[in-house]
Amino acid sequence: MYNKMKPCGTCKETSINYDIYPVNPEKLDAVVKKNLPKTIRIYHNKDNQKFIVHGLIPNQHFFYFGAYSRTPDLHLLHKDDAYGNLKNSGIALTNQKGEAAVFLECPQVYIYDDEKVYHRHFHFVYWDSIKKTWQNNLYTHPILCVVDYDFINKWIHHIKLVDALSEKSFSEHHIQSSYNLPNDQLWNEYEVKKKLRLKDKNYPIVVYCWDSSCKAGENVCKRLTRLGFYNIYLYKKGLKDWLSKSF
Repeated sequence: MYNKMKPCGTCKETSINYDIYPVNPEKLDAVVKKNLPKTIRIYHNKDNQKFIVHGLIPNQHFFYFGAYSRTPDLHLLHKDDAYGNLKNSGIALTNQKGEAAVFLECPQVYIYDDEKVYHRHFHFVYWDSIKKTWQNNLYTHPILCVVDYDFINKWIHHIKLVDALSEKSFSEHHIQSSYNLPNDQLWNEYEVKKKLRLKDKNYPIVVYCWDSSCKAGENVCKRLTRLGFYNIYLYKKGLKDWLSKSF
């Protein structure tokens, strides 16, 4: 999904498999080491958002963690303050195909040491079944967080809403205060900032299209990410859901 896009400050430039990026240097820092679980007992918070990850080592335990979640009205934190004590985490076991589900609160985007903001992501580390300890190699996986009607309704004055559907569709129906960035048109960074009246590329943006089966919203999220707009969310149920609850 995000190949050849560096999703974190220490990540290598290209993924090794299915958007899995090795961290360079591939060593755990003191905060991670301090908060590593003592066992490989599987645990998740299934109230959190579910992400399916592919391309992992088959039949392997791994510990995953993300920055803790923050509401969109708050300023961005530095990376040293964004992870806390790694409570936004879990332990999973991959299946024979190298797939697993992870459950996370939407990790905040944060400011790295180079003063840049990177894509929303989580990290993970594998268990070494021979040495009976966590490996020292850290990996990163970019993710796109999905939000719902209640999120938008609560934070509508603190986000930019983007309708990914055509101009014709937008002229007929759209969520109030939305801006139109049609997936079927070309636009660049300058045009996005002008149309959305943005001075800060890190301002929260929520993209939607018609419903859960519509791919235009996710495509626009990817395009915005390539342009350096990283504080992105997807309202996956889209305009259809909004209209059904707003009348």
